[in-house]
Amino acid sequence: MKIIHQIFKKVHGGYFGIISAIIGLITLLIASILQTLTEPFTLFTLFVSNLQQGPNGANIVFVIGFTFCIILAIPFFIYLYQFLREESGKKDLITIIAFISSMIGASGIIIAVIADYKLYLYVHWIGAMVFFFITIITCILFSISMIQNKKLSKLQGITGFIVAPFFIIFLVFFWSVFFPGLFYGIFYPGPNYELAKFTEWLAIIAFIAWVLDLGIYLVKVEKFS
Repeated sequence: MKIIHQIFKKVHGGYFGIISAIIGLITLLIASILQTLTEPFTLFTLFVSNLQQGPNGANIVFVIGFTFCIILAIPFFIYLYQFLREESGKKDLITIIAFISSMIGASGIIIAVIADYKLYLYVHWIGAMVFFFITIITCILFSISMIQNKKLSKLQGITGFIVAPFFIIFLVFFWSVFFPGLFYGIFYPGPNYELAKFTEWLAIIAFIAWVLDLGIYLVKVEKFS
């Protein structure tokens, strides 16, 4: 942690979020383009995870790009936690749980990105589900922490409440596809693969956009404070 503190003295923590998000978006774009060179697709025909096995080097771009994206996101959430704690002047339990959940979520997604889903399907699934479930908690709790802080914008605080439903909607569609018995009678005429894939893309893009927005906001707050 001391090393992280020293880094934050030289580089604003918000920049880690900005760079992480930009790398994530560029990774999705390049991997998608490489995928379409062999197999044209839409957001309704492939899961984001399918790019991990994409042709023309899409798989390499996906794994390397998202690995760096996640590595940079970790110090960003450390900074966000420290920033909120310092602004509140106390160790708020909500902020602490939000930080812990962000680290668990980062661990889950790094496992999902690295674990080849064709060889280690269940390892990939567990990592991905940990990320999707835990990120709901991360977004909501960090938003609550920001809203409770009188020095911060309430409008900025609610952004996490906007992102969390994307993850909830995806999980509902995903589990309805692979575990249809859980949602028997809710989905008619049956589980929808296309919407499960589409909502996963929306959730991932929404989360990356949230990190980018938060990173920019934190840089501005300190610059003009």
